[in-house]
Amino acid sequence: MYEIFSLSSGIGKYHKVGNGSPIVLIHGFAETYEIWKNIVPTLAKNYLLIIPEIPGCGNSEKFDNIFSMEKIADFVNEILEQECIEKTVLFGHSMGGYAAAAFAQKYNDKLIGLSFVHSSAQADSEEKKKVRQVAIDFVENKGKDDFLKTLIPKLYASPEHFVEERKMHLKMAEQYSAKQIIACYTAMMDRADHLGILPTLSFPIQFIAGKEDSSINYRDVEKQAALCKQHRLDIFDDIGHSSMHENPKILRAAINGFLDDIFLKSWS
Repeated sequence: MYEIFSLSSGIGKYHKVGNGSPIVLIHGFAETYEIWKNIVPTLAKNYLLIIPEIPGCGNSEKFDNIFSMEKIADFVNEILEQECIEKTVLFGHSMGGYAAAAFAQKYNDKLIGLSFVHSSAQADSEEKKKVRQVAIDFVENKGKDDFLKTLIPKLYASPEHFVEERKMHLKMAEQYSAKQIIACYTAMMDRADHLGILPTLSFPIQFIAGKEDSSINYRDVEKQAALCKQHRLDIFDDIGHSSMHENPKILRAAINGFLDDIFLKSWS
Protein backbone atom coordinates (compact mmCIF):
# COMPACT_ATOMS: atom_id res chain seq x y z
CA MET A 1 0.00 0.00 0.00
CA TYR A 2 2.82 2.41 0.89
CA GLU A 3 5.59 3.66 -1.33
CA ILE A 4 8.79 4.30 0.59
CA PHE A 5 11.29 7.02 -0.30
CA SER A 6 14.68 8.11 1.01
CA LEU A 7 15.71 11.72 1.42
CA SER A 8 18.41 12.84 -0.97
CA SER A 9 20.44 13.99 2.04
CA GLY A 10 20.43 10.44 3.37
CA ILE A 11 18.93 11.51 6.71
CA GLY A 12 15.93 9.20 6.65
CA LYS A 13 12.86 7.75 4.96
CA TYR A 14 9.20 8.50 4.51
CA HIS A 15 6.12 6.81 3.09
CA LYS A 16 3.56 8.06 0.58
CA VAL A 17 0.08 6.81 -0.22
CA GLY A 18 -3.07 8.28 -1.76
CA ASN A 19 -3.84 11.26 -3.96
CA GLY A 20 -4.99 14.80 -3.40
CA SER A 21 -3.96 17.64 -1.11
CA PRO A 22 -0.86 16.68 0.92
CA ILE A 23 -1.22 15.69 4.58
CA VAL A 24 1.69 14.85 6.91
CA LEU A 25 1.25 12.35 9.77
CA ILE A 26 4.02 12.36 12.40
CA HIS A 27 4.18 9.44 14.80
CA GLY A 28 5.03 9.71 18.47
CA PHE A 29 7.46 8.16 20.91
CA ALA A 30 7.50 4.35 21.26
CA GLU A 31 5.81 4.21 17.85
CA THR A 32 6.67 3.91 14.19
CA TYR A 33 4.84 5.14 11.11
CA GLU A 34 2.61 2.06 11.49
CA ILE A 35 0.70 3.71 14.34
CA TRP A 36 -1.43 5.40 11.66
CA LYS A 37 -2.41 2.22 9.82
CA ASN A 38 -6.05 2.29 11.00
CA ILE A 39 -6.39 5.86 9.75
CA VAL A 40 -4.52 5.70 6.44
CA PRO A 41 -6.97 3.77 4.20
CA THR A 42 -9.80 6.26 4.74
CA LEU A 43 -7.64 9.38 4.42
CA ALA A 44 -5.82 8.07 1.35
CA LYS A 45 -9.07 8.12 -0.61
CA ASN A 46 -9.00 11.92 -0.69
CA TYR A 47 -5.50 13.03 0.31
CA LEU A 48 -1.85 12.40 -0.42
CA LEU A 49 -0.41 11.15 2.85
CA ILE A 50 3.22 11.75 3.77
CA ILE A 51 4.25 9.60 6.76
CA PRO A 52 7.82 10.15 7.98
CA GLU A 53 9.96 7.58 9.75
CA ILE A 54 11.60 9.79 12.36
CA PRO A 55 15.34 9.00 12.42
CA GLY A 56 16.42 7.41 15.67
CA CYS A 57 12.94 6.15 16.49
CA GLY A 58 13.03 2.39 16.17
CA ASN A 59 15.27 2.46 13.11
CA SER A 60 18.99 2.54 12.45
CA GLU A 61 19.02 6.05 11.01
CA LYS A 62 19.98 9.03 13.14
CA PHE A 63 20.44 12.77 13.01
CA ASP A 64 23.96 14.10 12.64
CA ASN A 65 23.79 15.76 16.06
CA ILE A 66 21.57 15.73 19.13
CA PHE A 67 17.98 14.48 18.80
CA SER A 68 15.46 17.32 19.22
CA MET A 69 11.99 18.47 18.22
CA GLU A 70 13.58 21.09 15.99
CA LYS A 71 15.55 18.39 14.19
CA ILE A 72 12.34 16.48 13.52
CA ALA A 73 10.77 19.69 12.20
CA ASP A 74 13.73 20.19 9.85
CA PHE A 75 13.41 16.56 8.74
CA VAL A 76 9.73 17.07 7.85
CA ASN A 77 10.58 20.28 6.03
CA GLU A 78 13.21 18.48 3.98
CA ILE A 79 10.59 15.92 2.97
CA LEU A 80 8.25 18.70 1.85
CA GLU A 81 11.02 20.33 -0.17
CA GLN A 82 11.95 17.06 -1.85
CA GLU A 83 8.29 16.48 -2.73
CA CYS A 84 7.90 20.12 -3.89
CA ILE A 85 5.04 20.61 -1.46
CA GLU A 86 4.45 24.27 -0.67
CA LYS A 87 1.55 23.92 1.80
CA THR A 88 0.32 21.08 3.98
CA VAL A 89 -1.76 20.09 6.99
CA LEU A 90 0.37 18.62 9.74
CA PHE A 91 -0.88 16.02 12.24
CA GLY A 92 1.34 15.01 15.16
CA HIS A 93 0.60 12.32 17.72
CA SER A 94 2.11 12.80 21.19
CA MET A 95 5.84 13.48 20.63
CA GLY A 96 4.94 14.03 16.98
CA GLY A 97 2.76 16.93 18.12
CA TYR A 98 5.69 18.43 20.02
CA ALA A 99 7.66 18.29 16.77
CA ALA A 100 4.70 19.76 14.89
CA ALA A 101 4.71 22.71 17.28
CA ALA A 102 8.41 23.23 16.54
CA PHE A 103 7.59 23.04 12.82
CA ALA A 104 4.91 25.71 13.24
CA GLN A 105 7.48 27.91 15.00
CA LYS A 106 10.03 27.57 12.18
CA TYR A 107 7.95 26.97 9.06
CA ASN A 108 4.46 28.35 9.72
CA ASP A 109 4.27 29.71 6.16
CA LYS A 110 4.10 26.10 4.93
CA LEU A 111 1.04 25.20 7.00
CA ILE A 112 -2.65 25.58 6.25
CA GLY A 113 -3.62 23.51 9.28
CA LEU A 114 -2.11 21.93 12.37
CA SER A 115 -3.49 19.12 14.53
CA PHE A 116 -2.28 18.08 17.97
CA VAL A 117 -3.37 14.46 18.34
CA HIS A 118 -3.17 13.63 22.05
CA SER A 119 -0.44 16.23 22.26
CA SER A 120 0.35 19.74 23.43
CA ALA A 121 2.12 22.97 22.49
CA GLN A 122 3.25 23.34 26.09
CA ALA A 123 6.65 22.39 27.47
CA ASP A 124 7.03 19.82 30.23
CA SER A 125 6.26 21.04 33.73
CA GLU A 126 8.98 20.60 36.33
CA GLU A 127 7.01 17.68 37.75
CA LYS A 128 6.82 16.01 34.33
CA LYS A 129 10.55 16.51 33.82
CA LYS A 130 11.23 14.69 37.07
CA VAL A 131 9.05 11.79 35.92
CA ARG A 132 10.95 11.60 32.64
CA GLN A 133 14.29 11.68 34.47
CA VAL A 134 13.19 8.76 36.65
CA ALA A 135 12.35 6.84 33.45
CA ILE A 136 15.74 7.67 31.93
CA ASP A 137 17.51 6.47 35.07
CA PHE A 138 15.47 3.26 35.02
CA VAL A 139 16.33 2.50 31.39
CA GLU A 140 20.00 3.30 31.98
CA ASN A 141 20.21 1.01 35.01
CA LYS A 142 17.77 -1.80 34.22
CA GLY A 143 17.28 -1.74 30.46
CA LYS A 144 14.30 -1.00 28.28
CA ASP A 145 12.13 -4.13 28.44
CA ASP A 146 10.43 -3.65 31.81
CA PHE A 147 10.09 0.06 31.15
CA LEU A 148 8.21 -0.46 27.88
CA LYS A 149 5.99 -3.18 29.33
CA THR A 150 4.95 -0.74 32.04
CA LEU A 151 4.60 2.26 29.72
CA ILE A 152 2.36 0.90 26.98
CA PRO A 153 -0.68 -0.01 29.16
CA LYS A 154 -0.68 3.54 30.55
CA LEU A 155 -1.41 4.83 27.04
CA TYR A 156 -4.88 3.23 27.08
CA ALA A 157 -7.98 4.13 29.07
CA SER A 158 -8.97 0.46 29.51
CA PRO A 159 -5.91 -1.66 28.72
CA GLU A 160 -7.70 -4.89 29.60
CA HIS A 161 -9.97 -4.29 26.58
CA PHE A 162 -7.13 -3.74 24.10
CA VAL A 163 -4.95 -6.81 24.44
CA GLU A 164 -4.07 -7.19 20.75
CA GLU A 165 -3.67 -3.45 20.28
CA ARG A 166 -1.26 -3.24 23.20
CA LYS A 167 0.74 -6.15 21.79
CA MET A 168 0.99 -4.31 18.48
CA HIS A 169 1.99 -1.11 20.27
CA LEU A 170 4.62 -2.90 22.34
CA LYS A 171 6.03 -4.52 19.20
CA MET A 172 6.59 -1.06 17.74
CA ALA A 173 8.11 0.21 20.97
CA GLU A 174 10.51 -2.72 21.19
CA GLN A 175 12.14 -1.57 17.94
CA TYR A 176 13.64 1.33 19.94
CA SER A 177 17.02 0.76 21.53
CA ALA A 178 17.65 1.90 25.11
CA LYS A 179 19.81 4.69 23.71
CA GLN A 180 16.96 5.86 21.46
CA ILE A 181 14.48 5.83 24.34
CA ILE A 182 16.80 7.99 26.43
CA ALA A 183 17.38 10.37 23.50
CA CYS A 184 13.64 10.78 22.93
CA TYR A 185 12.89 11.36 26.61
CA THR A 186 15.71 13.88 26.90
CA ALA A 187 14.47 15.75 23.83
CA MET A 188 10.89 15.84 25.13
CA MET A 189 12.07 16.97 28.55
CA ASP A 190 14.19 19.76 27.04
CA ARG A 191 11.76 20.93 24.37
CA ALA A 192 10.76 24.58 24.11
CA ASP A 193 7.37 25.92 25.11
CA HIS A 194 5.30 26.91 22.07
CA LEU A 195 2.15 28.23 23.75
CA GLY A 196 3.15 31.73 22.73
CA ILE A 197 2.85 31.05 19.02
CA LEU A 198 -0.72 29.72 19.17
CA PRO A 199 -2.41 33.17 19.15
CA THR A 200 -0.20 34.28 16.24
CA LEU A 201 -1.04 31.46 13.85
CA SER A 202 -3.62 32.38 11.20
CA PHE A 203 -4.49 28.86 10.04
CA PRO A 204 -6.92 26.46 11.79
CA ILE A 205 -5.57 24.41 14.69
CA GLN A 206 -7.12 21.21 16.00
CA PHE A 207 -6.70 19.61 19.41
CA ILE A 208 -7.70 15.98 19.88
CA ALA A 209 -7.73 14.65 23.44
CA GLY A 210 -8.99 11.73 25.49
CA LYS A 211 -10.68 12.34 28.82
CA GLU A 212 -8.84 9.35 30.29
CA ASP A 213 -5.41 10.33 29.00
CA SER A 214 -2.89 10.21 31.85
CA SER A 215 -0.21 11.88 29.70
CA ILE A 216 -2.05 14.91 28.29
CA ASN A 217 -4.78 16.42 30.46
CA TYR A 218 -7.75 17.36 28.32
CA ARG A 219 -8.45 20.39 30.52
CA ASP A 220 -5.02 21.78 29.60
CA VAL A 221 -5.80 21.09 25.95
CA GLU A 222 -9.04 23.08 26.22
CA LYS A 223 -7.07 26.05 27.56
CA GLN A 224 -4.59 25.82 24.69
CA ALA A 225 -7.36 25.69 22.11
CA ALA A 226 -8.84 28.88 23.57
CA LEU A 227 -5.59 30.70 22.73
CA CYS A 228 -5.98 30.07 19.00
CA LYS A 229 -7.61 32.41 16.49
CA GLN A 230 -9.27 29.46 14.78
CA HIS A 231 -9.57 26.12 16.48
CA ARG A 232 -11.42 22.83 16.49
CA LEU A 233 -11.58 20.84 19.71
CA ASP A 234 -12.36 17.11 19.74
CA ILE A 235 -12.55 15.58 23.22
CA PHE A 236 -13.24 11.84 23.40
CA ASP A 237 -14.98 10.11 26.30
CA ASP A 238 -13.49 6.83 27.57
CA ILE A 239 -10.29 7.30 25.53
CA GLY A 240 -6.71 7.54 26.72
CA HIS A 241 -3.63 8.47 24.70
CA SER A 242 -4.09 6.09 21.76
CA SER A 243 -7.41 6.66 20.01
CA MET A 244 -6.00 5.26 16.76
CA HIS A 245 -6.10 1.89 18.54
CA GLU A 246 -8.82 2.51 21.13
CA ASN A 247 -11.44 3.85 18.73
CA PRO A 248 -10.10 4.55 15.24
CA LYS A 249 -13.60 5.34 13.96
CA ILE A 250 -13.98 8.47 16.08
CA LEU A 251 -10.42 9.55 15.35
CA ARG A 252 -11.01 9.19 11.62
CA ALA A 253 -14.18 11.26 11.96
CA ALA A 254 -12.35 14.00 13.89
CA ILE A 255 -9.49 14.15 11.39
CA ASN A 256 -11.81 14.16 8.38
CA GLY A 257 -13.97 16.81 10.04
CA PHE A 258 -10.96 19.06 10.51
CA LEU A 259 -9.84 18.53 6.92
CA ASP A 260 -13.36 19.31 5.69
CA ASP A 261 -13.25 22.50 7.76
CA ILE A 262 -10.03 23.49 6.01
CA PHE A 263 -10.80 22.49 2.44
CA LEU A 264 -14.59 22.75 2.19
CA LYS A 265 -15.60 25.53 4.60
CA SER A 266 -14.69 29.13 5.24
CA TRP A 267 -13.35 29.97 8.68
CA SER A 268 -14.56 33.23 10.11
